[in-house]
Amino acid sequence: MSADLNTDVEPSIYRIGEIVPWVSPWSTEGSFSLVLSQRFPDQLEVLQAEAPGVGVPALKGMHLQRQRAGVADHLCHVCGKPTTPGDRFLFPVVTGNFLPPAADGQRRYASPMPPTHMACAQRAQKLCPHLRLSFAHPVRFPSDPGKLRFELHPPRGMEAIGANMPVTEAIFSYYRVHTPGFSRLVERLRAQAAAEGHTVAPN
Repeated sequence: MSADLNTDVEPSIYRIGEIVPWVSPWSTEGSFSLVLSQRFPDQLEVLQAEAPGVGVPALKGMHLQRQRAGVADHLCHVCGKPTTPGDRFLFPVVTGNFLPPAADGQRRYASPMPPTHMACAQRAQKLCPHLRLSFAHPVRFPSDPGKLRFELHPPRGMEAIGANMPVTEAIFSYYRVHTPGFSRLVERLRAQAAAEGHTVAPN
């Protein structure tokens, strides 16, 4: 199976970690297969061809394995290197979403975005139009990382990949369900940003 990856940058010297985020997919990474998940027993995961730096990058998407590795292992969204507890940030005002209330009545913030180093977050703010034009300040990643979960639905733009899979269920991406405390912080930050007239992700 293969798919054409939409690109939104002009050909130039693409430097991963500087001009192009490490997590971005490339035009030569358009074939897919299935593999048994090493993190979630008895589940299949969608495997995407890997050739970072070859072809043209698609800045609006995330490569499946790099996204999953970034979320699970706290690898930087921008440069791909490990983040440390003291240098690990998210952009929760403009990324991620809130899940329906849990059994305890509390709403949880969930994010499929790998974290970033502060220096990489600042670089992303300068280069990414979405971050540059919005109220997107990096927020320190909580000390409790929450729960790692998986998503069986294909990301936006990859619906055809899911429709052509030989199985009805396979893991495309990972996300983290954060604690009630961090979720309340995200709610406050989004409310503050919205009150100031900034565009925020919907709650």
